[in-house]
Amino acid sequence: MCAHQEIAPHCAPTNSRLTAHLGLLVPPPSAGSCFLRVGGDPPRRWEVGRCLLFDDSFEHAVTNATALWRAVLLVRFWHPDIASPEARQASERLSDERLAACLRRRTFPPLGASLRKGRLLERCVSGLAQCPACGVTCGGAASGGASGEPGTVASGGVGWCLHFEAPLDKAAGGALVPVGTCACGARLS
Repeated sequence: MCAHQEIAPHCAPTNSRLTAHLGLLVPPPSAGSCFLRVGGDPPRRWEVGRCLLFDDSFEHAVTNATALWRAVLLVRFWHPDIASPEARQASERLSDERLAACLRRRTFPPLGASLRKGRLLERCVSGLAQCPACGVTCGGAASGGASGEPGTVASGGVGWCLHFEAPLDKAAGGALVPVGTCACGARLS
């Protein structure tokens, strides 16, 4: 981590893992503040050759207010309560689903209130409905979709492109109209 840098508070989407930081290059306390804060706990400092262990599903942040670099070896491993292969697979599936949902929200910004009233366009670009033409749900989820079979969830860049166009009817006013185009070529507005 560079000198005079902060990593804003953030958290992991699941508590299925624990995180360890092994201090490799750590500014001395006399150089200034350099710490990890997890949840409401007091800040913790790294020490060279020692590990800090924490659950990164709790909000955490890092500050290096020194003029020196800070380097750690970051290691993530399964939470000890998730021991069986079946539990780990279930946890991975849940984590993949949550990540896909986060990516959908990030990829498709919220549309205006007038577009959120259950309209098919909003539901399709958000991965909540199938394309009426090809039957594929293009939501960026981590499973299925390669076959293009109706009802599958497409992934790997297959999906909707959302853009805005001027209305054809000039009497409708100057507001742009949202238009979605599926990978199959179908258009919704």
